[in-house]
Amino acid sequence: MARKVELVVFQVGQKVLALPLSQVEHIHSLCKERGKDWSAHDEFFYFQEKAISWHPLWELLQEPSLYQELETLIEMLPQRRQDHINWMLALEESLKLETPFTKPRNPRECAFGKWYYTYKTENEWIRLHLDAMESPHANIHALADQLIPLARNTNKETALNLFQEKRNSTLASLLNLFEMLQNLLIGLIRKEALIVNDGKTRYALGLDKVLDVFAIESSAIHPTRMQLGPLTPQGFLVDKSNQDSLIPILEVTQLLKRSHTMTSMSMNDQHYNNKPEVRQRG
Repeated sequence: MARKVELVVFQVGQKVLALPLSQVEHIHSLCKERGKDWSAHDEFFYFQEKAISWHPLWELLQEPSLYQELETLIEMLPQRRQDHINWMLALEESLKLETPFTKPRNPRECAFGKWYYTYKTENEWIRLHLDAMESPHANIHALADQLIPLARNTNKETALNLFQEKRNSTLASLLNLFEMLQNLLIGLIRKEALIVNDGKTRYALGLDKVLDVFAIESSAIHPTRMQLGPLTPQGFLVDKSNQDSLIPILEVTQLLKRSHTMTSMSMNDQHYNNKPEVRQRG
């Protein structure tokens, strides 16, 4: 009777990999720690109130996260939100002091507008949030042409009163939509960690998502055919659901050894770059 092999199949960027289930103690969702940059090689990861060594596989495998685009947007949105606060402050100053107003008046010409009108997404929730932003964003940019002539030629007080009204309504609505989109994007990132054990010590491996946990016949595992970068898989499993592509089966000790090597290289580079200048004594 053929021996059964239990595997955990997971994804890191575009790579699908497997580890023996016997080396995995726990699958941990990172959703509770939303907003954290899990790609960074932090020294520790806290699991069950204990600190264990953290090893992000994106760095080790040199594979961008599946969520990289969302993470880029999360980083960008607060900057674009602040842009529109600054835009309104500049308009207020122009109205009060009659100074030239130099901010973009066309909603397609500010940094957010340039991104907004070229960005495409298949995620319906993101699309709906972005659709809701178009009108208040355009209305904010229209204020310059509405209020500056009014303040210069007719009634400055009326222009300032209208400005204050729009700041409390249209701008407030736009800023709230920025925050809502930011929270939505953070919620869409569902990275996970495998808590693994090399026989002596626990470690946490950062990855995008666990795809499956199952048992197969040992005879279904194919011998090693190729390298996976610096790693040598213990074998390969055929993924019938994805055009018979091969899923490398790795060992935890391999991943940890490679991670430790990369950390040492990084520390050596940092030490080299920070070496003090040697002065020549005269």
